[in-house]
Amino acid sequence: MWPEVAFYRTEWVRNWYGGYWDLTNAHESDYGGPAVSHCPQRAQLLQEMNEDDFDGYADSLVARGNTYHDLGLLWGARLSSPEGIFASNVNVAPGNGGNVSRHLIFMTDGAMMPSISIQSAYGIEYHDRRVTANGSNHHSRRHTERFLAICEAVKAKGIRLWVIAFATGLTEDLETCSSDDSSFLAEDADELNEAFQEIAKEVGELRIVQ
Repeated sequence: MWPEVAFYRTEWVRNWYGGYWDLTNAHESDYGGPAVSHCPQRAQLLQEMNEDDFDGYADSLVARGNTYHDLGLLWGARLSSPEGIFASNVNVAPGNGGNVSRHLIFMTDGAMMPSISIQSAYGIEYHDRRVTANGSNHHSRRHTERFLAICEAVKAKGIRLWVIAFATGLTEDLETCSSDDSSFLAEDADELNEAFQEIAKEVGELRIVQ
């Protein structure tokens, strides 16, 4: 992403409220200048972390922009794949010689809500058209299709995919995304804590393998 060189290229651009911005006389400080963009936080590769380190990293995360389930899960998949660009990190052998079970937790606090007007990892969708042919029609559906495809790719790698819907609906798409018996609806902080405790219990359960 390079927001400083991203510009709208028409006089009228549809906004995420369903209306249109008139950019005829727009200046750089207006929406005619660099497109609205929200660069994500720097990702954390897999590593051992104590509680203070984890809390510090989690507290540094700030949610901004629209909700893209497909982009969030895509980076979770990249960071967890034993065959991907971070394979050398993912495949580090455990120090105790034990077997590895792989888990990925996808949590969202909102419904899928991509925008054709802001800059994302797919550029400005209205102009760059990396999601749909005309930059607008059915773009939300296309993002959802990508999301579900990534879900299946994660599970095909032997990774158990947990899904938590926090203070939002546990939709059919989210349930389809998760592995069997691996989805949760948490309506408040107590239920969210219970969901993570249940996941921790399942992940930490000792198993005999042959």
